[in-house]
Amino acid sequence: MTRREERLAARLAATLDGTLTVAAARHLMAQGLLDTRACERRIARRRMDELASGGCPRCGAMYAVAEELGCSYAKVKTLYYESFQKDQP
Repeated sequence: MTRREERLAARLAATLDGTLTVAAARHLMAQGLLDTRACERRIARRRMDELASGGCPRCGAMYAVAEELGCSYAKVKTLYYESFQKDQP
């Protein structure tokens, strides 16, 4: 697994509050049973909302999330705004 996938698996396990272990997340990702893009989208949106509720400006929150997920600011920006489109019926 890549470092980005490792970080994603850890964040996914943390997001699910112990329901899913990091090892289980890694296994599901390796088998192709998880939509990693959807997982990244959900994690980015949730973390952005957490940081915004703490008073962090949106751009700063995007940089922080990019660092946490090991990806670019542009990717986080895309994931965040995609999450609004995917919520629409």
